[in-house]
Amino acid sequence: HLYGYIGKEEIARGSRNNQSIFVNGRYIKNKTIVAAMENAFKSFATVNKFPFFVLFLEVYPEFVDVNIHPTKAEIKFKEDRGIFKKVFDAVHKAFRSEVFNDFYIPEEEKEQKDEVPTEVVEEISFNINLNDTYSGNLPLS
Repeated sequence: HLYGYIGKEEIARGSRNNQSIFVNGRYIKNKTIVAAMENAFKSFATVNKFPFFVLFLEVYPEFVDVNIHPTKAEIKFKEDRGIFKKVFDAVHKAFRSEVFNDFYIPEEEKEQKDEVPTEVVEEISFNINLNDTYSGNLPLS
């Protein structure tokens, strides 16, 4: 299961300090996930900065190696490519939906086009059940 939040480019920063990843409830660092998040973000952003994000991923423990760092803060997945693709696709889809929503005007709102929206959403959320869409051989919880 994969879900989380990623900030729009207006709140992107010059460093990766505002990026948090939790796998099976544990705060971790992982270059594969960071690369997937940043690549999906860059495909929609016009700024050359790092996105704010909080990502939660649940996978079967046997598919995660937590013994690559003494504090277990860094992990490695047995199927890095599959994880990259799922994270990238989920975030890319969330941005695509958000971009579409920004430009789509429902019929009932066309009559009220003089109104100025007062709410700005600062993050885009995504939630995907990896079991529903993954076609490889990596079982995910």
